[in-house]
Amino acid sequence: MLISKFRKPAAVLFWTWLACLLFLTFWPGLSQPENGEESFINPDYFFHFGAYFLLTGLFLLWKFSPGFYRNSRAIILSLSALFALAVLTEFIQKAVPERAYNPYDMLCNALGILTGFITWYFPLNRLMKTEEKNRENP
Repeated sequence: MLISKFRKPAAVLFWTWLACLLFLTFWPGLSQPENGEESFINPDYFFHFGAYFLLTGLFLLWKFSPGFYRNSRAIILSLSALFALAVLTEFIQKAVPERAYNPYDMLCNALGILTGFITWYFPLNRLMKTEEKNRENP
C-alpha cells in the first residue's frame, strides 16, 4: 500500500505541528495587537482555520488504515478530541498572561477541523477502498 508508507512521517508531522500549535497558543505575549475593532476579516482567523485544517489532515494521514476508516466510533472520538482541543485551548488562554479568549478564534478552529475532515477523509477513504480492491484483484 503506497499511502501506508506515509503514516509514520505523518505521525511525526502531526505531533510536531500539535506541539507548535500549543506553544504558539500558550506562550505569553504572542497575541495579535488590538486595533480597537473586532472584525471577522482578521489574518489571525485565517491562521487558526489553516492550522486546524492542517492538523486534521495530518491526523487522518497518520491514522490511514482500513481499521480506522471502517470504525465510525474511532472517527467520532477522534473528531471529538480535535474539537475539544480547539475549544479548550481558547478557554485556557484566559489564564495566560497577555492572551485572551476569543470566540471567533474558536469558531475558526472548529471550521478548520470540519473543513479539513471533509477535504481529507473522503478522498483518503476512496483511495483506501481502491487500494484494497487492487490488492484483492491483482
